[in-house]
Amino acid sequence: MIDFLTALFDGAKRHDSDTLARDIEYAERPCINLLAATTPKWIAENLSESAIGGGFASRVIFIFEDTVRRRKLLYHIGPDKVDFVKLDKIYKDLFTDLLHLSQNVEGEFNMTKEAEVFIDAWYHKYADKPSIPDPRLIGYHERKPAYVFKLAMLCHLAYSDELIIQKGDFDQAIAILGQVEGKMLQTFQAIGKNPYTLDIDSIREFVEAQERGIKPDDLRKHFQYVAAPRMLEELIQFLLVTGDIIEENRSGVWFYVPKRRS
Repeated sequence: MIDFLTALFDGAKRHDSDTLARDIEYAERPCINLLAATTPKWIAENLSESAIGGGFASRVIFIFEDTVRRRKLLYHIGPDKVDFVKLDKIYKDLFTDLLHLSQNVEGEFNMTKEAEVFIDAWYHKYADKPSIPDPRLIGYHERKPAYVFKLAMLCHLAYSDELIIQKGDFDQAIAILGQVEGKMLQTFQAIGKNPYTLDIDSIREFVEAQERGIKPDDLRKHFQYVAAPRMLEELIQFLLVTGDIIEENRSGVWFYVPKRRS
């Protein structure tokens, strides 16, 4: 499946697949779009390092979030209640616009001269300067120009049927990618040689959540499921060495507290 999705991404005019049950099947000018959700743990368990640094992952824009945008139980009460009438109108407008695009807009995009000069200068300036210099994002940065063009086309179609990209469309596309790049690497936090990466993060986050800190023995009991005692001790010591958590003595009793309280 990974190889199949990778092959379809590149937009070949014709794709064929040899199946056991149905012989060779063809797809003319395939264009695949995938919107999916998962967790860093699932990615670590199902995608290899080569898949992350190479083909498939470089063709995916990973959007990472560890907090909810809005935590609300009852959406119809309170000062930030949801306006369902407005949402319904947005839905109908979006449906109408997408229907219009699918039936009336086709062809090849062009660019204004200003847009051409801008995007050429942007490419020469940033092509060899990734915003996040990490081996796991090399593939993404190599394909970032393609994403900029695709997003610029979408941004333009949001307000015009004329297939001419403006400089402002490129500005908006680059800004959108910039919003997600800051957290993109966290998607692959568990990919690598250290199988305890997620556990280290869990211990650190747990200590940070303790308002008064936590006693060492209580921390060990809470995470005894993570690893054997000796390895668990090494994980805690690692956090102490890196300064992510610190030891604090209170009247002869030791506590682990997060770095921000030092």
